[in-house]
Amino acid sequence: SFHKRIFRLVSSHIPDARIVSQQAGELSIQLPLGQTARFAHLFHILDAEKGKLELGSYGISMTTLEEVFIKIGHIDSLTADSDR
Repeated sequence: SFHKRIFRLVSSHIPDARIVSQQAGELSIQLPLGQTARFAHLFHILDAEKGKLELGSYGISMTTLEEVFIKIGHIDSLTADSDR
């Protein structure tokens, strides 16, 4: 599938990458900060293989502390609900 091909390419360059979410035509992959030296090469490969991968576009973002705390709060509330 589309997602598997993209992830296979990404993980071949950054082995510790992991899928965070996947929906219809969108795939979110977390790249470890400890491997930022490899990012430029990965982006170059993605650009070069865009057509072959049927990749319309891609973007990057950095998780903020606020997003981390929101996620932790969400997990805590799910845990509390399941304990009832």
